[in-house]
Amino acid sequence: MIEDEEGREVLQQRLLFDERFINYEALRRLPKDTLGYALMRFLDSNSLHAGHRQPVRFIEDEELAYVLTRYRQLHDVMHAAFGLGISVEAEVALKLIEFYQTGLPMTFFAAAFGPLAAPHLRVLLPAAAADPAYAGGAAAAVAAAAHRLTQAPNSCMQLLLPQQQQQQQHQQEQDAAAAAQPAAAETTAETSAAAAAAAAAAAAADEPVVLHPRFVLLNEMLPWVR
Repeated sequence: MIEDEEGREVLQQRLLFDERFINYEALRRLPKDTLGYALMRFLDSNSLHAGHRQPVRFIEDEELAYVLTRYRQLHDVMHAAFGLGISVEAEVALKLIEFYQTGLPMTFFAAAFGPLAAPHLRVLLPAAAADPAYAGGAAAAVAAAAHRLTQAPNSCMQLLLPQQQQQQQHQQEQDAAAAAQPAAAETTAETSAAAAAAAAAAAAADEPVVLHPRFVLLNEMLPWVR
């Protein structure tokens, strides 16, 4: 970067990808075929915020720390530019692209070991499986224990990323609202609220519990760049 005029300007100004320098609302108003619009659609659809990435730690050189911080902040831009989602497979593909472009060793290691975090184990447990009346005492106890594992904050079996959990909750709320619309047209507001609550409860009862490996390798690997 020092050898390039634009690179030297970036190092001198040390701008960051946050609200101080970027108008996110203006990006949302851009045409649909622009990178800015694609970025905001990616961030909004996944409940992310580019400015929330923390500066790197454990790097004594301030200039290098800034460069790595900018690299981390541009990660979401890369997602939008290449049209990649937030699945493990998409993250691995993006790490390979980043390694080709930057040569940073951490991107190669993340791509090499990232597939180990893919959901090789998926156990689908309907909520009724934890009910002794349906599954019997022993089977229900196992299902209930597995369900508790997915809810424990530090459990190795709790794998859904926070944004994925938010997406699931948001989708359930949308489904419940959609199911309540026909009833709302014919009933009072009180009846509509009851119908929405019933639909939400039914959706929650049918929602399977998904167990799959923790995303440690992609999200907690190489802590010195976090």
